[in-house]
Amino acid sequence: MVLVTVLCFAISAGAQDKKGGKAVAEVTFTANIHCNNCKKKCDANLGFIKGVKKFKVSVQDKTVWFQYDPKKVSEQQLANELAKLGFPATKKEEPVK
Repeated sequence: MVLVTVLCFAISAGAQDKKGGKAVAEVTFTANIHCNNCKKKCDANLGFIKGVKKFKVSVQDKTVWFQYDPKKVSEQQLANELAKLGFPATKKEEPVK
């Protein structure tokens, strides 16, 4: 019974997030991530940044992509966190379409 109640609450909470239209932003940074050890260091630390929903580190492209809540963290704060890890970053501008 308790499990059913918790499950119903979780489903309704997820629905509220979608209906509530919580802001989600994305940004990609270029950084000197040149090996798998760099990637592992990022993977071990970036998920703990308040407001980060998802992130992806690419050694091949030397980029870090974030999906985040702009009400909780800014692009500058994300860049600062990368710099703290030893990867000074610059925002990658999207090509004009």
